[in-house]
Amino acid sequence: MDTIKTSAPAGRSLTLGRVFWFWLPLGSMWLLMNVEQPLCAAVVARLPDAVRSLAAFGLAFSLAVFLESPIVSLLTAGNALAVNRASYARLLGFTHAMNAVLFGLHLTIGLTPMYQTIVCGWIGAPESLLPISRTAFLLMAPCTPLVAYRRLWQGVLIRHHRPGKVAAVMVVRLAAMLLALVAGLLWGRWPGAYVGTAAISVGVAAGALAAWIFARPYLSSGGSGRSLSWNRLLSFYTPLGLTGVIHQSVEPILFTAMSHAALPLESLATWPVMIGLVGILIGMGRAQQEITVALLNDRSSFIQLRRFSSWLAFSMTCFMAMVALTPVGSLWFETFSGLKPELARLAEWPAILFAIVPGLAVFRSWWRGVLIQRHRTTPVGIGTALNVAVLLIFSWAGVAWNGAPGIVVAAAAYAFSVGAECLYLGWQSRLAMAGAEGRIEIDGATMLKEEVV
Repeated sequence: MDTIKTSAPAGRSLTLGRVFWFWLPLGSMWLLMNVEQPLCAAVVARLPDAVRSLAAFGLAFSLAVFLESPIVSLLTAGNALAVNRASYARLLGFTHAMNAVLFGLHLTIGLTPMYQTIVCGWIGAPESLLPISRTAFLLMAPCTPLVAYRRLWQGVLIRHHRPGKVAAVMVVRLAAMLLALVAGLLWGRWPGAYVGTAAISVGVAAGALAAWIFARPYLSSGGSGRSLSWNRLLSFYTPLGLTGVIHQSVEPILFTAMSHAALPLESLATWPVMIGLVGILIGMGRAQQEITVALLNDRSSFIQLRRFSSWLAFSMTCFMAMVALTPVGSLWFETFSGLKPELARLAEWPAILFAIVPGLAVFRSWWRGVLIQRHRTTPVGIGTALNVAVLLIFSWAGVAWNGAPGIVVAAAAYAFSVGAECLYLGWQSRLAMAGAEGRIEIDGATMLKEEVV
C-alpha cells in the first residue's frame, strides 16, 4: 500500500484563521514576485524607444522563464520531501545537476544563432527586436541557478512552518530589484529592456542569498533517517518538472500567436503589462498549493482548506472584474504602467476575458495541492498538458480568424485553457479523495484515506 507522509502538526485543530495566517506570507511571496514584471515594465515604458523595449523585454523575459521552468517545482519538492539531512542532501545534488544543464543551455541559446532561429523563425517576432532582446536574454542568464537554490531553500522553510521567512526573502529580492531599476532610470543610457532584465537578475541574486541565510538553521535538521532514494525523487519530481516545462511554454505560444495576428507589435508591447497584473493575482492563489501540502492531514483540515480556497477565489475574481469594468483599469494601465492611451484601450477586452482566470487558478492550486499531498503527481502533469493543448487550439483558431488583435486572441486562449485544466484536476482530486486503497501516515499514526477525507 502507498504510504504518504505529511508535515502538518498534530494535536492542534486547523481553523480558517490559521489557514489565513499561514497563507498570508506565502501569498505575499507570490505577490512580491509577480509584481516584479509590472514594475520593470513601468520603468521600461518610461525610457526611450518604449514600444520596442517593452516588446523585447517581454520576449526575453518569457524565454528566460521558460528555460527556468524545470526547476520551479523545487519549492514543492523541498516542502514535501526534505524530511531529514540525507533527503535534503539528495535534493541539493539534484539541484546542482539541473542547474549545470540549464545554465549551459541558456548561454548556448543566447550566444549562438539558435536565438535568432527561436525568436524570428519559430516565434515570428519582428526582426527589429532581435539585437536588443538577445542582450536582455543574456542578462538574465544567472537567474535560473539562483532561482533553483532559492526555491529549494524556501521549500525547506515552508516544511518547517516558517512562511514569514519565505516572504522576507521576497522583500529582500524586491528591494534589490527596485534599487537597480531606479539606478537604470536615473542613468538613462541603457535601453529599457536591458534595465528591466538586469534589475531582475540583481533581485534574484539578493533573494537567493537571503533564502540561504534564513534556511541555514533548518538544513541539517530532521535527524539522520533514511535518505530519499533516486527512484522516489524522480517519480515524484518528473511529473512536476514536466508540468513546469509545459506550463512555461504558454507564453512563447502566446507570443507566437500575437506575432501572427492583427496588431502584433502593439499586442506584444501591451502583453507584459496585462499578464503582469493577472500574474499577481494568479501568483497569490498559487500559495494555496503549498499550504495544502503543508497543512492537509484530516477531515477538519480538508474542510477548512476548501473553504479558504472558495473565499480566496471569490475575492480574486471580484478584484479582476473591478479592474476590467471600472476606471480602476485606466489607473493601472495608463497611470501606473505608463501605457499610451491607444495601448491602454487595446487592453480593455483582454481584461474582461481574464476576469475569471484568477479565481480558476486558486481552485487549480487547491486541487493540485490535494494530489501532491497524496504523492499523485502524474495527474498534475496531465492537467498541464491538457491546458497547453487547449491553448494551442484556441490560439490557432484565433489567428486563423484573422480579425481580432493578437492580445485578444491570447487572452481568450489563456482563459479557456485554464478552465479546461481546472475541470480535469477537479475530477482527479475527487477520485483521489474518494479512493480507499492507500493509507496516510500522519505523525507516526497510519490512517485509512476515508478517515482523512
